[in-house]
Amino acid sequence: MRAVIFADDSRAIIDQTMIARLKEMALAAPDRRSRFCLHQRHDDPVQEMMIVLSHNTRVPPHRQVGKRKSYYLFEGALRLRFYSDDGAPREEMRLVAGHDPAAAGFAFRFDASVWHTVFPETPFTVYLETIQGPFDPQGTDWAPAEWNWAE
Repeated sequence: MRAVIFADDSRAIIDQTMIARLKEMALAAPDRRSRFCLHQRHDDPVQEMMIVLSHNTRVPPHRQVGKRKSYYLFEGALRLRFYSDDGAPREEMRLVAGHDPAAAGFAFRFDASVWHTVFPETPFTVYLETIQGPFDPQGTDWAPAEWNWAE
């Protein structure tokens, strides 16, 4: 079962208590990640999620055709890798919360139609992901199993 919490009101607040709870959930989850959905329903036109990844989380390359996505880092560091349609890595950037001259920045918006994945580089990486809704589980394509993408 995924470690997901949905906002139960049209107003949602994230504080350090919520982040601590998400970190505990991520450590207990089989996929080592958790999320707090600031939206209330899968059919909301904007999907905003505070996501926590533990360091050993692996997210297979995926894409959401016709959508744009944004990541805003609040804690930690994250490598974002893009792939060509044949599975070859084509670009990589590093996002870091706060100021790090070696990083590309702490926020990035991109075309989610391109194959992509993330690699957390710190014990916990905490970021806000925003993507156009509604959420459709059939709307995410996952990379073929033969791609050699894992670190």
